[in-house]
Amino acid sequence: IRGTYPEQINENTIKLVAYAIARKCKKHEINSIAVGRDGRLSGPSLLESFCDGLLEAGIHVNNIGLVTSPLLYFAAKKEESKSGIMITGSHNPKNHNGIKMVIDDKPVSGTEIFDLIRNSEDFGKKGEIKYTDIKELYLEEVSKNISVQKPEELKIVLDCGNGAAGCIAPDLFKALGFSVIELFSEVDGNFPNHHPDPGKLENLKDLIAEVEKSNADVGFAFDGDGDRVGLVTNKGEVIFPDKLMMLFSKDILSRDKGKIVFDVKCSNQLENLITEQGGIPIMSPTGHFHIKKAIKKNNALLGGEMSGHIFFNDKWYGFDDGHYAAVRIAEILTNSHKNISELINQFPQSFSTPELNRDDIAGKTGTTNDAISTWFSGFHEDLATTVWVGTDNFSSLGKNEYGSSIALPIWVDYMNDQLQELEVKTNSIPENMSFIKVNPDTGKPNISNDANTYFELFLDENITN
Repeated sequence: IRGTYPEQINENTIKLVAYAIARKCKKHEINSIAVGRDGRLSGPSLLESFCDGLLEAGIHVNNIGLVTSPLLYFAAKKEESKSGIMITGSHNPKNHNGIKMVIDDKPVSGTEIFDLIRNSEDFGKKGEIKYTDIKELYLEEVSKNISVQKPEELKIVLDCGNGAAGCIAPDLFKALGFSVIELFSEVDGNFPNHHPDPGKLENLKDLIAEVEKSNADVGFAFDGDGDRVGLVTNKGEVIFPDKLMMLFSKDILSRDKGKIVFDVKCSNQLENLITEQGGIPIMSPTGHFHIKKAIKKNNALLGGEMSGHIFFNDKWYGFDDGHYAAVRIAEILTNSHKNISELINQFPQSFSTPELNRDDIAGKTGTTNDAISTWFSGFHEDLATTVWVGTDNFSSLGKNEYGSSIALPIWVDYMNDQLQELEVKTNSIPENMSFIKVNPDTGKPNISNDANTYFELFLDENITN
């Protein structure tokens, strides 16, 4: 559940959500729950209001305060109810906030909670609240879980981006004995140095510079709530998460054979490696909910997605944990005679785009939001899975109307229906190209074979796969 603060999510609306979650808990005979928040400026007041709502609804609250999402998931595992709620905006802009939920050891969708919202009711007896520091227990368990050789010889740069990871990641690596260089560990919801999102290459510039300057062995960057990790090698190279999944898969499958879950955006080289190492690859739709569900259903040893969420279920608890994933990389390094660049370069080379968002496209192409919105209205409303096809020259389509260039979005999950509407069968997509024109009355594309006046959309014959 996410929204902008205070327009969409605020102290009043989050209390309504708390009531709805309480109804969900009572359906499962759950009467206590762990609750925490990340470092966003709206976090303290939202957490207080949320806890008040749970208490009014008769749910006992274990308030663990300022934590990362992995710490909250860890606390939920320690609860008898196996339930926890995290107040977090994750990697979204600083004026956003939201909620991540685990109830009865299962992820919960926002839609289910929305259906449970009521205006008011009498819940009866109020719940009680306690305050717990979960960090020391977490540090203790990870220290017992990890086996490292001469950690003091490994120089590691940690960039917490002023996000919540600053409250745990430096302490974790120091407790394990590594030589640590910290960047932006102070939790500050204004994110004064760069946004805490390692999925964006521009947010890794400081980390790359420090790794190169200090001649470090590896660098790690965390997102706002610490459940994702980005990696920079000793040579300053940025490694995409599917390559990390290859590294983890090879390591885990060398000790134990089993299933490994990954999302559809990962390279097919990952699937090939899992098979070659004696594992069973399981492809999942993208998304936290889907990956967790697939891991639980298949009792997978490992799960991960291209966004950087890594779920260890071999000797850890199966939730996504950015700082634990970073420690697992360090563990592999200390037990290897190779540096991180050499370990990564043993895998086949692959190419992936960074995550592309609507605002990014508008900003990079020079087109207006109105023009982009017009294009979006002509396709499918679900922006979750997108293939972007762009060009810099649109001939007489009209640079004056749309700017110097534009990116055309095609929604993969809508492609079959869209192609049928355009009278193009999915099994006979032209190998050369199709030409599409914008209808000025509807703003939607029409098919045409007039290449002189309409811009070109190249359709790879495998795009619908």
